Amino acid sequence: MPRDRIEWRPYLLFVPGGTTRVAPCVRAPCNRCTCPCVFNGSRRRFMVCNLTSRHLFSVAPMMDVTDKHFRSLARIISKRAFLYTEMIVDNVILYSDWKKLERILDNDVVQRPLCLQVGGSEPEKVSRAVHIAHQVFPYDDYNLNCGCPSDKVSSQGCFGAVLMKDPEKVARITSQVANKIGKPMSVKCRIGVDNHDSYEFLYNFVRTVSTLGHVTHFIIHARSAWLSGLSPKENRSKPPIRYDYVYRLVQDFPHLYFTLNGQVSTLKDVFMHLSKGVEGVMLGRAVMERPWDSLRLVDAVLYDDFCTKMNRLDVVEKYLRGIAPYEDHISRYVLVKPVLQLFAGEQNSRLFRSKCSDYLQKSYSASDAIKYALKTLPQTVLERENWNAEQLLCCRAEKKVALPCN
Repeated sequence: MPRDRIEWRPYLLFVPGGTTRVAPCVRAPCNRCTCPCVFNGSRRRFMVCNLTSRHLFSVAPMMDVTDKHFRSLARIISKRAFLYTEMIVDNVILYSDWKKLERILDNDVVQRPLCLQVGGSEPEKVSRAVHIAHQVFPYDDYNLNCGCPSDKVSSQGCFGAVLMKDPEKVARITSQVANKIGKPMSVKCRIGVDNHDSYEFLYNFVRTVSTLGHVTHFIIHARSAWLSGLSPKENRSKPPIRYDYVYRLVQDFPHLYFTLNGQVSTLKDVFMHLSKGVEGVMLGRAVMERPWDSLRLVDAVLYDDFCTKMNRLDVVEKYLRGIAPYEDHISRYVLVKPVLQLFAGEQNSRLFRSKCSDYLQKSYSASDAIKYALKTLPQTVLERENWNAEQLLCCRAEKKVALPCN
């Protein structure tokens, strides 16, 4: 855009016909938009005229789920969702041979934007691991895991959610990484850990890590992590959800960016949280269990991008072309796994999954197993497009209610 079309004012960048981005501590309402802006004097709370943040909608890092092939499937459905890798431990990067390193870190350009999540607790080792990844397989962002509730992780490497008890160490890690690669890390954490579940504890963690560790983006899972007494699975549902903690962070740290995670399953939920001023919303289990339903409307509704028009038969065909080069040296089960939930909730979806398993046991290739299993599904299911005018109008009406400036 020509420079003469960009007008600078204190705390405000206004791009005519585009996005109004309001900086921290705005003290005057926007008078350049024709649409009604949501305003809160304690924070940049104008809802932008066109939501363009790449972190608006992201898919959570999930162990044994968000591998390269699942991310490829997700990217076929949504071109805009921000994707994360599985957590990769620093030692795995540091002590793997080239072949293994290529397998765990290599990423396709089409998967971008993409963030590498790293687990570790020693500043030097984490920074070296991230530096290796950044040099050989550059990602868009790098994230430190401070939210994994597994007691195995916390006891063996003292990383994950247990790191929240030592914010100074977290700050040393993120600071050293920033100095090493020339860009800040983000941090994914819980709202607390064990008995440390007060807002004051979370406030101190964010303040320390942002001030000393050069972190400007926090992804907050709005539950505490209980390191003893609950399994990782139970930690995803039993600790009470506290969205209000994240909303308070938005108010108390207007210069930082917060992505909210935890028990978000629909676009209506996403709109509601965005209306509270968070930078973005992250979905995990919803995408894992129903990738099509969770991602099919994201581009058109959240990003006003109507180019991603497709049906699930298109998705499968593109996915099969993508896995073809891996057929000979990657487990067939690994290649089939991402598509097993693609038809969740539809007629014969269980039969489709069962047939995939049967064909794999009969030594069919991954591609052939998927192709033959597709024959169990009605053609109407395969050819139903990701959105139609009625669905789009309905979702955009919900969006307008939650985000009146959009």
